[in-house]
Amino acid sequence: MHKARGDQVYFSRKTLAPSPEPPDLVYVTSLFTYSWKPVHEAVAYYRTVYPNARVVLGGIYATLMPEHAALAGAEVHSGLYLKAEGYRPDYSLVPEWESSIMFSMRGCIRKCAFCAVPRLEGKSVGKAQGICDLIEPGHKKAILWDNNVLGVANWHEVVDELAEAGVSVDFNQGLDARLITQDIANKLATLRIPVIRMAYDIPSEGKALEKAIGYLESAGFSRRKIIVYTLYNFTDTPEDFLGRVLDLVSWGAVSYPMRYEPLNSLKKNKYVSPHWTPYQLEMVAAARRVLGAGGAFPPYKGLVEKLTRANGFYDAFSLRDDDRHPWKRAIKPTAGTVGERPQYPSQEHASFRDLYNDPMTLACKISCESCSSVLRAGERAFPVQDYEGNYLAYFCPKCHPNRKWINGLWRSVLGAKFAINDANQPKELKIPVLTSTVH
Repeated sequence: MHKARGDQVYFSRKTLAPSPEPPDLVYVTSLFTYSWKPVHEAVAYYRTVYPNARVVLGGIYATLMPEHAALAGAEVHSGLYLKAEGYRPDYSLVPEWESSIMFSMRGCIRKCAFCAVPRLEGKSVGKAQGICDLIEPGHKKAILWDNNVLGVANWHEVVDELAEAGVSVDFNQGLDARLITQDIANKLATLRIPVIRMAYDIPSEGKALEKAIGYLESAGFSRRKIIVYTLYNFTDTPEDFLGRVLDLVSWGAVSYPMRYEPLNSLKKNKYVSPHWTPYQLEMVAAARRVLGAGGAFPPYKGLVEKLTRANGFYDAFSLRDDDRHPWKRAIKPTAGTVGERPQYPSQEHASFRDLYNDPMTLACKISCESCSSVLRAGERAFPVQDYEGNYLAYFCPKCHPNRKWINGLWRSVLGAKFAINDANQPKELKIPVLTSTVH
């Protein structure tokens, strides 16, 4: 986009780019929220080296937590940069990269409670764009970061263009198993797809996923080349997670566990769902390293037999000589508990309470910072983190600044109407947390 305007563009990574003169504008990108520290360091570095340059910070973290990102001292851009959407990335800046990365569409028709896409990109509307111009000449592989390409009406046009280009295709973010039919599977088979990716987030998706795997196999795809992202540590239980992993390996597909992380997490792998313990989460991590391959659980005969014969979660994910593994050692209590307040940063530095995606925080009783009502954090409390990710306080839904959104979130997660009539007497929900309505 900038080169089309006649600007000079340089790419800087770790060291200064060979810029002949100080830049007027520096873009800094960001990934997940828990990777915020290097982002702040990068902003500080370029503000120091180029004090007269305009520094703009964008990306995932900047969009999900703009107020926190603003503490870095840069101009924050939230959301997509629409002016650049139609341009092909300038691969001359990274000549070692040999694959074309692209979006044929943005957003998603779903609104999963655990997912950042609705807030990053919004709901998918209209049609997918043509992608021929997005494939770099000479590249042999196309990586699509579409979040649900089958959810747009003209998805087949995208497939036709990819087939005509003759490149290897990776639908990196996964395909929606609930939308796959035999006709769609046959259409996908016209492409060179080394690996098919899908997701198994809640038990109610099982039937659709099993059918999709069957359709894909009938179209010529090997079941062992089907990788299924398997969410855990959200509203599921360890036994539910085991059931979904067992489903996948028994169907001949590969389970790739994905640990849920709140969208406002400032420290990776610190969140522990009320249904899980740190010990159980470490069991899954250790099993992925020892029993799995590349962090996944393939349908190897020995692994399938172990999971099938297991008497529950602990038996399934236990390892030989467990006492000798470091994850067996005593682990601190559930992460995130509000303890003594740090002297710094102050409460005002935690005013970015961007916590819409964290409806189930901790299984402990807490007091609302605003109205002092007592409630279980794992039910309806929303925590406030400080600049370093320490938990400072909790707020009940009635005191949350976006009550309407919160009620909608609870309906999404719990599958029932949720309303606060009184902060001390929340409406009782006589249903299990795990329902088929998370989506």
